Amino acid sequence: MALPADWRKAFNWSWTAVSLLLLAVVLAPFLLSPAWLQATLPLCEWKARYQRECPACGLTTAFFAIARGDWAAAHHANVAALPLFSLFLSNFALWFVWRTAQFRR
Repeated sequence: MALPADWRKAFNWSWTAVSLLLLAVVLAPFLLSPAWLQATLPLCEWKARYQRECPACGLTTAFFAIARGDWAAAHHANVAALPLFSLFLSNFALWFVWRTAQFRR
């Protein structure tokens, strides 16, 4: 059963927005300085309230380590960083291939 045209259009726009946002997250460690980003981002609310790290704590540090090619430091900063970075990059690659195929039609 095919989706209605308006649903497909909504899905297309949603996937495009999410993919471009995830691409920005993947590219940020390559384009921005860690000091600037640390000064710009707010303190983790979970850490401020409960004095404990949340599951996302260390992801920024880990993504910067991945950008440097330091896999061990990335793993140490947050165990989920490498799979998450790969997932973000894979999502963008799949979206790009799909979008390219759409333009060729």
